[in-house]
Amino acid sequence: MNKKQWEVEHVNSDLPQFEFPDKDLLDHLVSLYFERLNLYTPLLHRPTFERDLANDLHLHDTGFGQVVLMVCALASRCTDDPRVTLLNDKTGLSSGFKFFRQTRLMRNKLLDRASLYDLQYFCVSADFLLLYEAMNVQSVGNSIPTGILAPSGWLEPGGVGS
Repeated sequence: MNKKQWEVEHVNSDLPQFEFPDKDLLDHLVSLYFERLNLYTPLLHRPTFERDLANDLHLHDTGFGQVVLMVCALASRCTDDPRVTLLNDKTGLSSGFKFFRQTRLMRNKLLDRASLYDLQYFCVSADFLLLYEAMNVQSVGNSIPTGILAPSGWLEPGGVGS
C-alpha cells in the first residue's frame, strides 16, 4: 500500500520519545524475561529479539521499542533493583510501571497495517496487566485483616467455613 505523505505524518504523529533503562539494567531485564517468563508464554524468539536489540532497532522502530519496554516492565516484577520502580515508591508495587506507562495501547494505525511487533506488544501488555493487577490485588488482600472478610470461626479447623 502506497501511503501519501500526510498519511505517513498522521501515522507517525504520536511517536513517543522512549526512555529505556541503562544498558546494564536493560540486559539484566531481558535475561530475566527469557529465563523466567518467556518459558511459560513463549511469545518472543530470543535470538531474533536479542539481535534486533543489539542492532538498536528499539531506537528506530516504535513497535519494537514498545515490545522492549514491555519486556522490561514484565521482568521488573522479577527483580528488586530499585531502578525499576517509580520514585517515592517504597512498596515496590510500581515495579515496571515506569516502562509500561511510556507505551500506547492505541496508536494512529488506522492508515497503517499492524506489524508483528504490534501483535507482540498487545500480548506482552496483556501479560503485564494481568500480573500487575494480581500483584496489587494480592497486596491489598494481605493488608486486610482476615476477621473483616470472614466472621469469627469460619477459618478455624472445624469452623463454619471449613
